[in-house]
Amino acid sequence: MRIERDMWKTTIILAGMIVLFVLMVWLPGRVHARQLEQRRIAAQTLLKEGTEAREQIPTLQAHVDELRLLVDATSRYVPHEPQLAELMRQLSQTLEEHKAQNVSTRHGVAFQGERYTTIPITLQFRATFVNLFLIVERIESMHRLVRIDKLDVLGSRDNSEALLDVSMQISAFHAQQEMER
Repeated sequence: MRIERDMWKTTIILAGMIVLFVLMVWLPGRVHARQLEQRRIAAQTLLKEGTEAREQIPTLQAHVDELRLLVDATSRYVPHEPQLAELMRQLSQTLEEHKAQNVSTRHGVAFQGERYTTIPITLQFRATFVNLFLIVERIESMHRLVRIDKLDVLGSRDNSEALLDVSMQISAFHAQQEMER
């Protein structure tokens, strides 16, 4: 049996077509299939992690409910509007009730947090130690959330031992409208 030239050509053409098929179709398809398998494994791992995290949701929900009860039970609040005038009135009234002298109050520029705004307020006055203690106690017990950031107390410059020079920086908070339930 003799192989003729046309048969050789046909065999070479078929072999070339097989090589082209392998290089152009089968290998890229195999690489793509391997990539899809890796993506499937990654997605399966992510799904497993999500399932495990889902099991923690009841515990987290119970914790959130507990925190809400604590927030509802507190007598302090964070207003949704600055209400700066009312706060300044309360501070002035407190200072006046406790016989503070040379009172100076000023508020700074509001600082915008993610869900809240902080208004810094600086108070400067002279008072006795007992009255200073009562002023601090009154500020800390306000219904509105107020934090004393800094308290500087110096002996009086005029050698009057009964009065102290006081500089107090406080922060008043209020929630932004998006926080409303």
